[in-house]
Amino acid sequence: MIDEYLKERTDSGEVLQTDTPLIRYLNTLNTKKVNPLTINNIKYIVHEIVEKSDVRDSFQLTGEVHVSHGFRKFFVIQCESSSMKSVHVSMLTGL
Repeated sequence: MIDEYLKERTDSGEVLQTDTPLIRYLNTLNTKKVNPLTINNIKYIVHEIVEKSDVRDSFQLTGEVHVSHGFRKFFVIQCESSSMKSVHVSMLTGL
């Protein structure tokens, strides 16, 4: 999967070098600049998805939801349902 991901990036015109981050944050203002993805980028992206999808309202949650845990759990379930090997799921999630 990682090889396919990198091939997709090179096919789109990105030049990969030895210090190019594997998972990157693409600056929409400067598409030539590629930065490593940070925890703050991930928090912002997940927050935006939750806000746009109205997930919190549709479940009528009674307490605080740990969004990062919920996202990780969703990701693991999706990987397992796609018949991905558990060792690869562990590598991607750090579990």
